[in-house]
Order: sequence, then C-alpha cells, then structure tokens
Amino acid sequence: MKWTGLVAMLFVPFSAWAQWNVPVPIVLDGASTDDRQVKDLSLPTEVDHGANAASVRERSTTYAVAQGVDDLTVALVPTATAYTAGMLVSISPVSTNTGGSTLNIDGLGAMPIMKFTNLPLDSADLRAGVPALMVFDGAAFQLISQTGIACPPGFLDVSRDVCVEAVPYGPANWYTAVSQCSARGLRLCGWADWFRGCSMPGGFVNTIVEYEWVDSAANDNNHGKRVGLETGTTNPDCYAGGTQIPLGMNNFRCCYNK
Repeated sequence: MKWTGLVAMLFVPFSAWAQWNVPVPIVLDGASTDDRQVKDLSLPTEVDHGANAASVRERSTTYAVAQGVDDLTVALVPTATAYTAGMLVSISPVSTNTGGSTLNIDGLGAMPIMKFTNLPLDSADLRAGVPALMVFDGAAFQLISQTGIACPPGFLDVSRDVCVEAVPYGPANWYTAVSQCSARGLRLCGWADWFRGCSMPGGFVNTIVEYEWVDSAANDNNHGKRVGLETGTTNPDCYAGGTQIPLGMNNFRCCYNK
C-alpha cells in the first residue's frame, strides 16, 4: 500500500503540471510510441520557450497577416524584439502591392523588401492572400518565394509579362476580334506575342487550322496582318503570313497582360 501511494503521489504532479527541470537527459523508452513522446504542448509565447512540432511545421511563431498595401505591418507571436540577420518570416498580405514595399514587424521599423538581392519589388509581386516568404539580410527583407504571376487556365506563359491563349477563337473579322478580346478584359495578340507562343517548345502550332489575326497594321493603311499558314497550303507555319482587308474572316487569339 505504501508503494502504491508513492506512485500516485509522484504521478499526479507530473501529469497535472507537465513541467520538468532536471540536470540530466530524460530518456523516453516506453514499450509503445504513446509512452515515448511528450504531448499537448502549447504554442511557445516567449523567446525561451521550446517549440512543439506543430509550431515548427505551421510556422506559428513566424507567420502573420500583413496589413497595408506597400508599407506592410505585421505582429508576430511571440513579439520580435529586434531584427537579426537570418530572421525568417512568412506573411500573407491583405492587399496586392503597387510597387516598392517595406515591412515593419512589431514596430521595430520599416525595412525595404527586395528581390534578386538588390531590386525593389514590382507591382503584384506580393498578392492578396498569397503567402510570401522572406529573410532579413541585415539591411532589408529579401523575398525568396516565387514572384511570377501564373497564366490563367487556357493560356500559355510566353514571357514574363504576357500569356497567350492556347486555342484560337473565330473566325471573325479583325474589328470583331479586337472587340471580343477587349470585352473579356484581354487584347488581340500582337505579332511578337503570337510568334513566341507558336514557336516555343510546347507552343500552340498544332492548334493552327487557318490564318489568324494579330494586332498589326502590317505597314499598310488598308490591311491587317494574318499569320499561321504556309503560303498556298494549309500547313501550320509560325513564320509565314500575309495581309488581308480587315473585313476578312480569320481566327484569332487573345493575350493577357500579367
């Protein structure tokens, strides 16, 4: 009975407080996995607290929603006391930035956000609701997550700034092609955009079935430029093309500016 009482007396404090301070390593060597782990640790709220696996995995102590547009502010838990080189933070902006931006963590002061070491951010490098990962280099926060904007579904990524539709619309005259693209918030593809989408690996050359309009006057006041077929044949050709009066009927592709 005395032994049982001793076990109960030791077990209750450890179970209730779960707080140890011993000068030697603690070895968890129970027979099952449940006996070899420490459970139910809360989130660390002070700089000297240990972090549990969930906090590390979810970046609970280094992630925060960022308020503002270009001058961003965040509040971390626990509160940061200083900027240190190597400091890693993840933010989720509430707004898409319009240009060069700064980050102010816990009122420590606004620091510039840079990309590619020494370039300020462009518009839409930080997008509303899209997490951004950055590291402090001692003078600025370096954006190390992806900055490129993906093309919408159904478009090919042909350059840093432009997406081209993977399949054509039409047929329509040149004026209708321009109007239909504009009505969708897009634009009729220019010759350079179209050529890149056609000639690049994985491009749309195999979807060309007839001539296609591009947004080019073709050095002619009375004609528009059409491209896509080898002259006198129905063979797709990224390099071939010609001119036609704008009222002629051809396919067309719309382009999206990122």
